[in-house]
Amino acid sequence: MKPANQRIDQQTAIKLLVLAGLILLFGFFLYAFANAGAPIQSALIAAGSALVLATYGYREQHRRSEKEAHRVEKVAVYGDFFEIMFEVLKRKTEAEIESFLQQDEIQSRMRKFWTSVLFLGSPEVIDAYRNWNRASALKGTGESFRAIACLVLAMRGDLGLSNKGLTENSIMEFLSRPNPKNEERRP
Repeated sequence: MKPANQRIDQQTAIKLLVLAGLILLFGFFLYAFANAGAPIQSALIAAGSALVLATYGYREQHRRSEKEAHRVEKVAVYGDFFEIMFEVLKRKTEAEIESFLQQDEIQSRMRKFWTSVLFLGSPEVIDAYRNWNRASALKGTGESFRAIACLVLAMRGDLGLSNKGLTENSIMEFLSRPNPKNEERRP
């Protein structure tokens, strides 16, 4: 096996040879272009422009489709979390909430959410989730509810939705009354 510095030298030499070849090719192209007639020059400029625009368009479309596929995954993950949270909000007492959250299925879904947030979520979502976890440990402070509102805002932002005009308080009010027909509010 070759030493690392010798491999780097070989790689550098190959890169330099490729670069020299590209420079020679470009020089030949410039020479040919300068000696060509006006109609050929215009055709080469048009073809080059079309090639650049087509390449850019393809790359941009590919980037958008990857981003959209990633967004679809996030929507599914965040949607599952919201389903769990709305189920929690339906519970009236702390004992009912604890009982619900201790179910194996819910624990499994929360673990899956945690893993998915780590790999799919933006830094803001990961931070908001971490803050919600911390606040959830402080039972009875109301901070958990505020942290859920912050998490909702972070998820919305991560999905590319506008949070203009939304505040933690407006989200908390919305969450405290998940069913508009139900006049009973949570603290």
